[in-house]
Amino acid sequence: ISPDGAELAFVADSDPATNLTNLDVYTVAIGGKDAVNRTPASAASDGTPRYSPDGRWLAFAQQRTRGFYGDLHRLMLLDRRGGGVREVTGDAWDRSADGLVWAPDSKRLFGTIDDAGSVRVYEIPLDGKPRRDVLLYREVTERIRDAKVDVVLNLTAGMGGDMVFGDVEKPLPRK
Repeated sequence: ISPDGAELAFVADSDPATNLTNLDVYTVAIGGKDAVNRTPASAASDGTPRYSPDGRWLAFAQQRTRGFYGDLHRLMLLDRRGGGVREVTGDAWDRSADGLVWAPDSKRLFGTIDDAGSVRVYEIPLDGKPRRDVLLYREVTERIRDAKVDVVLNLTAGMGGDMVFGDVEKPLPRK
């Protein structure tokens, strides 16, 4: 659901063939009936839509090879103001953008990225220069170890990623 509560993003199969899957990202106004396919030009699957906290962007992962589930997930951004879509990570980055979580400033995302057989936390600024953020990893590890509340942590590559400290509705502030 968008931060203003006006829109819902979801993924659905747009291919009528029973033996092929083409997942696309759709949006629909809350209370509306007509969903809009935001990725109709993509012949391969798209998924994991995430609204930025400021509501300007809708990030999602996009594959390019039709029917190949192991294809890279490229990080894409839909500008909700102008409607344009652009790739953030580019072809030079050989990792899948998975487990995407927006930073509160809407200027970067964090992802749980499969890297050489391990899942690592990367920071992905909107300028498209991903980097492994060791300090973030250290902070996450310390906060989990020191937490005096329940910690909900989902860092499963390819299935989305969420991390909540404390009440899901009122997460603890960042240190």
